[in-house]
Amino acid sequence: MFILFVAFLRFKTGQINGDLLIYHVLLTLKPYYAKPYEIVVDLTHTGPSNRFKTDFLSKWFVVFPGFAYDNVSAVYIYNCNSWVREYTKYHERLLTGLKGSKRLIFIDCPGKLAEHIEHEQQKLPAATLTLEEDLKVFHNALKLAHKDTKVSIKVGSTAVQVTSAERTKVLGQSVFLNDIYYASEIEEICLVDENQFTLTIANQGTPLTFMHQECEAIVQSIIHIRTRWELSQPDSIPQHTKIRPKDVPGTLLNIALLNLGSSDPSLR
Repeated sequence: MFILFVAFLRFKTGQINGDLLIYHVLLTLKPYYAKPYEIVVDLTHTGPSNRFKTDFLSKWFVVFPGFAYDNVSAVYIYNCNSWVREYTKYHERLLTGLKGSKRLIFIDCPGKLAEHIEHEQQKLPAATLTLEEDLKVFHNALKLAHKDTKVSIKVGSTAVQVTSAERTKVLGQSVFLNDIYYASEIEEICLVDENQFTLTIANQGTPLTFMHQECEAIVQSIIHIRTRWELSQPDSIPQHTKIRPKDVPGTLLNIALLNLGSSDPSLR
């Protein structure tokens, strides 16, 4: 059976022409969509920069032949997160046909995906698979917000994962949410006290606040991966200091003083 793999992290709003993307998918599926096939959708770290705008989302349901949808045996949704839940709520009217569908299967770890698709056929990106390596897992944490939620905090080699301990509804199904924050996105880690810490993420207005009995261990683990990421970056190119108008008189005076000792009369 043909398996189509889709990674939304690779799609960037404004950088990829939506119509060309649809055309590419149509061409890819053309030899297969008249017979049963499966789709794997990797939502790892999907967010606002990867979103389909409303008009573009609606196009997918218009341009595909009806039998192309009828022949989809299953759609495996991998690593659903909080943003995706809100996105599906906002576009609930467009996604009504998917709500509660038995062909829609949410997957929260590679092991569960292997129950449906053989490992060599999964084709998950390396960046997705490495999230499961060298994990330090802290269970029974509490994420503080307008509605406190129980979560597990997983600190890997490249990112922090915040996984809901309880299922929530997405498209009519009970799903575990997994929010991923890469080391490159972490701006600040602050230990408030022995049971509470905050995490400031780039492009998110409010810091995330967590409670756990091992806050110090969690904070040290996050600092470690953040520091390691910083050390892995190439040295930044030195920037020349810009000369501002108020700096000019002082700069000219320094040049004049330096040239007083020149043996060249014209320069003096």
